[in-house]
Amino acid sequence: MGQPPLILFHLKLVAKISLAVGALAALVLLAVLRLISGPTGETYGAIVHLHSLTREHLGLAMLLAGLLLVAASAVMTWLIAYYSSFRVAGPLYRFGQNLDLARMGSAGAPLGLRRGDPLGRQARAVERAIATVRAHHDALASASADAAQAAAAADPARYAGALARLKALDARVRL
Repeated sequence: MGQPPLILFHLKLVAKISLAVGALAALVLLAVLRLISGPTGETYGAIVHLHSLTREHLGLAMLLAGLLLVAASAVMTWLIAYYSSFRVAGPLYRFGQNLDLARMGSAGAPLGLRRGDPLGRQARAVERAIATVRAHHDALASASADAAQAAAAADPARYAGALARLKALDARVRL
C-alpha cells in the first residue's frame, strides 16, 4: 500500500507530544496538590489550619508548576521546529550543492536525498533541470566548434548551417 503521507506522520508526532505535555501537566498538578496538602488532621482546628496553609502556598506552587509546564512546552515545540526545519533544510542544502556542482561543470552524479526526506519530487525536478542545462551546454559547445571550423575552412554553407544551429539553440532558451 505504500508509506503514509508525510503530513500524517507529523500529525501523529504532534499528537504524541501534546499527549505527553498533557500527561506531564496532570502529574505536576497532582504533585503540587500533594505537596501543599500535607497530612490530614482529624480535628476541626487541624483542618482549618491545613486549609490556611494550603491557600497561603497555593499561588506560589501553581506559579512554579505553570512555569515548569511552559518551559516543557517550549522545549517540545523547539524540538518539533528543529526536527521539521532539519528535514527541509537538508534537501535544500543538497539542492544548492548540486547546483554548485553543475555550475562548476562537474560531471559526477548529483547528491541524493536521504531516505524519508521530503521534497523528493522537487529533487527529481532539479536533477532534470541540471541534465537539461548540461545537454544544452554540450549542444552549444558542439555548434560553436562547428561554426569555428567552418569559418576557418572558409566554407560558407557549413558556416551558415552551424550559425543556424546556434540561433536555434539560442531561441530554445529565450522565452
